[in-house]
Amino acid sequence: MNEKILIVDDDDGVRQVLGESLQDAGHRVSSAESGEKAIATVREEAFDLVILDMVLPRVDGMAVLKDIATLRPELPVIMITARAEPGIEEKAMSSGASCFLRKPFDAETLVSCLQRVLRGV
Repeated sequence: MNEKILIVDDDDGVRQVLGESLQDAGHRVSSAESGEKAIATVREEAFDLVILDMVLPRVDGMAVLKDIATLRPELPVIMITARAEPGIEEKAMSSGASCFLRKPFDAETLVSCLQRVLRGV
């Protein structure tokens, strides 16, 4: 395991905790605090996976998901959110997300989702 993963979340704490967990599991991690930064980073660098928050300032996660699907259609995206809006998971999955997690989630749940997505299961 040495996949390169981009974490996109406007919460510094979330980026830090996810980053440390993924690095401890042997992954290379980059992060972005906004949708604009995420899109620019995906344009400039190759990643094996993106973990993307749905709620971001200015450019929301759904818009970023659509841009990633256009820029790099093969790039899997795990959507994360604390929103409890009905149908939000279906909306994300139908827009191209590979997996969907509701915050808060534990490391085991994230690793399971990550492994499924990276293995293409």
